[in-house]
Amino acid sequence: PSNSNDITLHFGIWYYQGWSIVDTSSQGLVVLESCHDYPEYMTVDTNWKAARAFSIISLVLGGIVLIFGLCTGCIRPNNNSGSGDIGKFAALSYLICCFSQGM
Repeated sequence: PSNSNDITLHFGIWYYQGWSIVDTSSQGLVVLESCHDYPEYMTVDTNWKAARAFSIISLVLGGIVLIFGLCTGCIRPNNNSGSGDIGKFAALSYLICCFSQGM
């Protein structure tokens, strides 16, 4: 059972959720919920750095495969060009993306 006074913390590999009190001209003091960078004094160990690297690999590779897939849909390959290889390449690339995101 959750109490309405409970505070839930949300944090990720790059940012964490934080709250700030902002003084606005129209509404006065307002609690602003936003994402913040981790502070400088936060120690980032090798596992954390590896997770960040794998998330970048996943994002870049996934974007490249997505753009490649969109472009190959517009290009009609010859029947002799081995168009099945494109599907194998895309499937392997998406599998590597999933693996990288899971790491």
